[in-house]
Amino acid sequence: MEKKGLISIIVPVYNAQCFLAECIESILKQTYSKYELILIDDGSEDSSWEIIQLYSNQYHNITGIRKKNEGPNSARKKGLGMASGEFVMFIDADDYIDELLCDKLIRAMTVYDVDIVIPRVMKTLEGIDIGIIGKWRQGKYTGRFTAENMIDLNMFYKSNMTLGLVANLYKSSILKNIFATVDEKIQFSEDFSCHILALLDAKYVYFIDECLYYYRQNSGSIMHNHVKSNFTSEQYVYRFLMPEFKKRKVSPNVYKQLEWIIIFSLLIGGYETFVDKKYLYPFKNVSRGSKIIIYGAGVFGQALYDFIKQYHLYELVLWVDKNYRIYQNDGFPVCEIDQICESSFDYIVLALLKIDVAMQVKEELKKRSIDSEKIELIDQKLISYQELPQSFFESGDAGIL
Repeated sequence: MEKKGLISIIVPVYNAQCFLAECIESILKQTYSKYELILIDDGSEDSSWEIIQLYSNQYHNITGIRKKNEGPNSARKKGLGMASGEFVMFIDADDYIDELLCDKLIRAMTVYDVDIVIPRVMKTLEGIDIGIIGKWRQGKYTGRFTAENMIDLNMFYKSNMTLGLVANLYKSSILKNIFATVDEKIQFSEDFSCHILALLDAKYVYFIDECLYYYRQNSGSIMHNHVKSNFTSEQYVYRFLMPEFKKRKVSPNVYKQLEWIIIFSLLIGGYETFVDKKYLYPFKNVSRGSKIIIYGAGVFGQALYDFIKQYHLYELVLWVDKNYRIYQNDGFPVCEIDQICESSFDYIVLALLKIDVAMQVKEELKKRSIDSEKIELIDQKLISYQELPQSFFESGDAGIL
């Protein structure tokens, strides 16, 4: 196919048999017809490869490739090497897209003469829309300004836009330059690493205030279980991005965003990093031996629960969540919030990574006559490299700036 105007849609696939066909069908329904679809099976152990073969044999513009499991960035890099389009788009195999996605993004790319176009993303749960990711206003911005403001640095952890590669339309030249140097050993935060560099390298970016991509929250993604620690992966992220930032002479905001991304990633998958703290990080007032209630059974709440049960440095009185029935069905000992009033405790630890949400919950708990001094939110001052062990920065030539 002629390269000009062609969109190369790349879908990394790993054990996605339940949703892959729906994802592919949503791509086939695009009103913009000038695209190629590249499906990269990253060592799936289910029937994903058979589904890929079925579609690639039926459609001339679909190519399927099978490779050993090396992670999503390795699969994306493989797809980029095969891509012949002027533009590139990534889609996750368990998500789906609006039929107008390609049409509207390519139109914005052409009309506004930009390097990247970013639509809104809608989170869905069992077919129900549950929330829009990001709040950026529609319009044209410089790539550097966009990169400097991905995260609201006034409030942990509040993002102004989607932080990953999916849904967006990129000029292929920008992405191919970045993926030529990306560290494929990065297994977590890998899409953020590439996306922020793409923004920095882009002259202009255009945002579309329309939800055209659907990010599926299935039972696995709700529980966000991490089988292994993110510690080593975040070391790779740090060592890869620090010199890249130096080359691009980025602002302090960009360095700070990376700092927050790394701490966030360790909180949800690598919490053992903070085992030597004399308090329950990042809750400065919660000293060892305290009787605590964990509020929140999401990704961070699970990390805290596992840590407390493994190391016995704190006494867990209760674990509560508004959606306790969902977690109980998955075998987690989560209780309803009403049980707080029947319990004796030193602190309620709000395991909520978004401070604005945690502040709302604190007000709700105060209305239940709970002493505000017993309600602990994340201390934003502790979201810092200074809280990490020296081992995080060892065995590499990147240093803390």
